[in-house]
Amino acid sequence: MKEFIITSRQDFKDFVQKTNNYFEASEKGQISFVPFRIISKKLGKDKTSKQHRYLFACLSELKLAFENCGYQYNTEQLLHFVKMASGYTRSDVLKDNTIVCVPKSVADVSEDVNSEEMTKLCEWIKVFAATKLDYLIED
Repeated sequence: MKEFIITSRQDFKDFVQKTNNYFEASEKGQISFVPFRIISKKLGKDKTSKQHRYLFACLSELKLAFENCGYQYNTEQLLHFVKMASGYTRSDVLKDNTIVCVPKSVADVSEDVNSEEMTKLCEWIKVFAATKLDYLIED
């Protein structure tokens, strides 16, 4: 997998030129055309370990809030619910061209969620707990 990080207009022009060269070589029969996917993602600050710990602290509090309402969920179920309900998802296309919505990863090694998004996810949990479960999650 190739990754192009575009931080300037020139970087973008270089990317377009490389892509154009690929199509031209394919059209001339110099190489076999292989379809590819281009994913555009705005770069942001990487999430921190502190944010990661805070997210799981918020999830623990959310688990208590649900338990107070008579529901039993494990952390994995809660994390999946939070990501889907809050919209922290991405669309993937399956081989049969079906589009599915899947939750973004918050794992330390994942680039799905950046620092800003992680903060918003924690805030969503706190607001959800307060408004839907009448449970206050403190900072």
